[in-house]
Amino acid sequence: MMDVCLDDLPQSARDLITQIGLPATVALIQAMPGIRFPVPRGENNNPDGAARFAQLVEIVGYEATLILVRNYGDDRGLYVPSCKKAILRARDRQIIADYGTGVTVLDLALKYRLSYRRIEGVLNTPITPPPANAAQLSLL
Repeated sequence: MMDVCLDDLPQSARDLITQIGLPATVALIQAMPGIRFPVPRGENNNPDGAARFAQLVEIVGYEATLILVRNYGDDRGLYVPSCKKAILRARDRQIIADYGTGVTVLDLALKYRLSYRRIEGVLNTPITPPPANAAQLSLL
């Protein structure tokens, strides 16, 4: 499991964490990355809305669903960020850290399921470490 720097996350992900908490946000991102989800206006406003409400409850729980309905239950819907860049930055930081402990490029390629060339590219690209006081969270 890799820790993602909170500062690397898009604002939309940080907003969700503030509203429904980290576990529910992680569950939502894992279930619907990069999706614009039409949040219903209520629990039983119509058959489609009721089905979407039930789907959200299954993913994030009832209380978090009520918050999402209150904040996003309109025609715009909710964009669920994929957080790909933050996840890739975390992965690359971990590759560099592993390499620093003596793990070979071949072993890194196998561990991260990347090509030898990609691992070398990560190792040759300067990546700014997160600030020492940066909040870290497990998103993977």
